[in-house]
Amino acid sequence: VLSNSGIATILLVAVGYLTGWKDVCLDSKESSLVTCLMGGIIGHYACCNGDTWSSELGMLSDAQPRLITTFK
Repeated sequence: VLSNSGIATILLVAVGYLTGWKDVCLDSKESSLVTCLMGGIIGHYACCNGDTWSSELGMLSDAQPRLITTFK
């Protein structure tokens, strides 16, 4: 849990520091840096979610796993 939320926590602290801990919306006109950092937070959790789902669904398969680079 800590490794999956570590980077997002660092990004969240950076957003909070830059915004003065105020609630802001995703508006690239006002602050493109804050919007990019929030996108990084969302993307990080999306990646963690995909990793979790692939692990859980992979356990249900009876077939041998395949590498996506060589398909072996």
